[in-house]
Amino acid sequence: MMYRSFEPSRRAPLGRAPSLFARLAALAALVTLAACGDGGGSTGAVCPTVDPPTYQTFGESFFTMYCTSCHSSTRTGAQRGGAPVGRDYDTLEGVRKELAAIDSVAASGPDGTFSSMPVGLPTPTLDQRKALGEFLACEKDR
Repeated sequence: MMYRSFEPSRRAPLGRAPSLFARLAALAALVTLAACGDGGGSTGAVCPTVDPPTYQTFGESFFTMYCTSCHSSTRTGAQRGGAPVGRDYDTLEGVRKELAAIDSVAASGPDGTFSSMPVGLPTPTLDQRKALGEFLACEKDR
């Protein structure tokens, strides 16, 4: 009986593997770009009939706290943290242009909770995400 000796495969080197930093940077860029897109869902939130949230009573402070560090008309280039140019939430008009997109990445309601935004800290509580869903529903109806 003959035995063959084990020989490791002799593959040609594929070149230098990307550094861990390069791989993490690429992953972070993909996550940021994906998160800023439309999440494809809807919270199904409805505007409350009693004391509905407005931009003055809820929206402005929410967007200032959680969104405008990237989604602001005053930010350019790298300051936007990957936020697409033109997706600016520092005005009610800017928010109104993106109601469905915001709902699908940051709000909560009876049909779902979406939390891919904001990327990083601080992040809204579940109650704040529910209030956002209601605010967006009210703006849709206005």
